[in-house]
Amino acid sequence: VKRDQQLASLQEALTSIQYAMERTQQAVGERESRMQMLQSALDQTQPAMAIARQAIEERDHKIDGFQVLLQALEEASMEGKKALEEAHTAIAIRDDDIKSLRD
Repeated sequence: VKRDQQLASLQEALTSIQYAMERTQQAVGERESRMQMLQSALDQTQPAMAIARQAIEERDHKIDGFQVLLQALEEASMEGKKALEEAHTAIAIRDDDIKSLRD
């Protein structure tokens, strides 16, 4: 009787171990499946990432070009403003000269 109880207990333990092994194998299989899906998704996104990086670099080059143009325009504007001020000054001097000649 005692031996039968021990055998039954061992059988229960073996059944529990087999069940745990099956669950572990199932979990490992599911994990491997998820890893394959993630690897596939990564493989698919890498070309898109390369295209995005290239687009960002091109955008940055354009921004740099626009900044150079903007700086050149600002310098030209300042030169134009200076020339305009000098012209106003010259006109004011001429007006004064003409006025003094009339007087």
